[in-house]
Amino acid sequence: MSDYDKIYEVKKEIEATGTMQLVDLNGSKVNFQTDVVVSTDPSKVLLLAIVNQDELDNGEFNFEPTENGKYARRITHNQNIKINHFLCVKTNGEESIKCDIIIHMKEVPPVQKINKPINNVNNVNNVNNVNNVNTQNKSPIRNLENREKDQEEIVRQREKEREREKERDIKKKLSDLSQNKKYQSLKDTDEKYEDDNEDRDEEEERRERQKEMQRQRERERERVIRKRDDDTNPYYKIAIVCLVLFCFIMAFKVIRNGK
Repeated sequence: MSDYDKIYEVKKEIEATGTMQLVDLNGSKVNFQTDVVVSTDPSKVLLLAIVNQDELDNGEFNFEPTENGKYARRITHNQNIKINHFLCVKTNGEESIKCDIIIHMKEVPPVQKINKPINNVNNVNNVNNVNNVNTQNKSPIRNLENREKDQEEIVRQREKEREREKERDIKKKLSDLSQNKKYQSLKDTDEKYEDDNEDRDEEEERRERQKEMQRQRERERERVIRKRDDDTNPYYKIAIVCLVLFCFIMAFKVIRNGK
């Protein structure tokens, strides 16, 4: 059996998220034909794209959605030039989606190039000009900028994913805590303690009102006793009689002196 008859199979299961993930499609093979099939929940939608190394470096992605949970493509590369090819997988939102990936790959013979003679010097110059234009279009600065943007996007997506994981963990812990019997008993104890506090507050207010009423009754009793003592005191009456006599005597003297 020749190498061209061998078929390599790779099966993978990944959990796609909003951050793009890459799956290698040709490994170390130079000339190959790869069939890739992706399966997922029909109610979910994945975004997939197949790119080579140059397209990946330039940030050129043409994502396609799954249809009824399926995605199937064939890639053939027989130019006898080693170029890595990748399957790009991501979701369209924040949720994660599990998917199965099956890859069948085999080597293929390289395409036979036919060398056409160059008739004149002008054709040589035209070929050189085209090569120069292609070289200028693939600017290393542009590639570097696109690569940096991709890296920044990946870092942001990872940070968002970590924050979502923390939120999910906190929600799960709160949910587990609310179902815990010990927590329920503590909650009941707190409610009972609050009820007891309210009862104690009402009891304190009632006692304060009783004390205030008792103090008022005591003051009223003291006032009555003091008045009664004043009315029954003989010295008090004598003092009043003396005062009246004094006033009478002084009035008599004034009248006599006036005559």
